[in-house]
Amino acid sequence: MSPEDQKRAARRDWWLAAILVTAGLVIAGLSLVELRRFSPLFQDDAKDALTVEASLRARAATGGTAPEAVRRSLALARTLLARA
Repeated sequence: MSPEDQKRAARRDWWLAAILVTAGLVIAGLSLVELRRFSPLFQDDAKDALTVEASLRARAATGGTAPEAVRRSLALARTLLARA
């Protein structure tokens, strides 16, 4: 994705979040039809990506909340504590 496309996507995401917050809605509670009113880019699997579990899995970087990242951090912490 080009830097300009990333900017557009970020603006779209902030716009959608602002509308949902203002209306007191939660994105995971919207149907696919409702999601597509905001953007035709929402695909059939959009609902699968809008869960807490999917959000956690997406943060797989070191220090992130993805289960695998947490396991790696815990293993490192245990190793460092065992050396101390």
